[in-house]
Amino acid sequence: DGLVHDNKVTLVGHSLGAGVASLYASCFPEQVEQLILLDGASFLARDAKDTPMHVRNHIQRRLVVQQQQQTQKTAKQTKGFPSLEAAIARRLQSIQSFPGNQTLSYETARAMVLRATHLDDGDLPVVSNLPDDDFSSQIIQFRHDRRYAWPSIQYMTQDQIEGIFRGLVHVDCCILLAENGWPFQQEQIDRAVELIQPQMIQQLPGSHYFHADPDHYSSVAKAIQQFLNRKLDRSKGI
Repeated sequence: DGLVHDNKVTLVGHSLGAGVASLYASCFPEQVEQLILLDGASFLARDAKDTPMHVRNHIQRRLVVQQQQQTQKTAKQTKGFPSLEAAIARRLQSIQSFPGNQTLSYETARAMVLRATHLDDGDLPVVSNLPDDDFSSQIIQFRHDRRYAWPSIQYMTQDQIEGIFRGLVHVDCCILLAENGWPFQQEQIDRAVELIQPQMIQQLPGSHYFHADPDHYSSVAKAIQQFLNRKLDRSKGI
């Protein structure tokens, strides 16, 4: 069975990745030793009665994109950015659409762009082409799947989310939230904590990407290390 492992793993997830990690750990708790959630204490619940609307929005978005792709193919257009700085500027601009009082440092945006882009003549990330850093003759494109930004065809209800959280009670869990991160409602956080029963929950300085920000990543790393050390101490009988 490809899903059977001799050793349990520690999963670390940020934002949407925290939701994915939570779902996996809830489905396969026998495979997960520890779960670390970074500014992702809950899912975005939707009312079941709105399901037709969500499906409609997704299909309409898909049709629009298909038409755009056909137009670009006919015109032989290459979509992207003319420079690394232009791509970084676009990433910095995107934070303005995030809810709450979130921020993104230039250093964090640059690291994210280097990891998440490629030159239009290949699939390797731009970071693989450093230290040259001279991309003036090529278009820089993001490598992520653009469907990630589409309206989802299906959302979870609150009951489904709580079912996932209940499946985590046998997994050691650490929840780290950013002070100026994703603006979860306090009742969402309280309910998640009640169901998950994490061994550690802390709120740390920084915004949604606090784990990558040069001013705040050290406090995130310190908290993670503290959580992991608890397991080591227990194994040593301390």
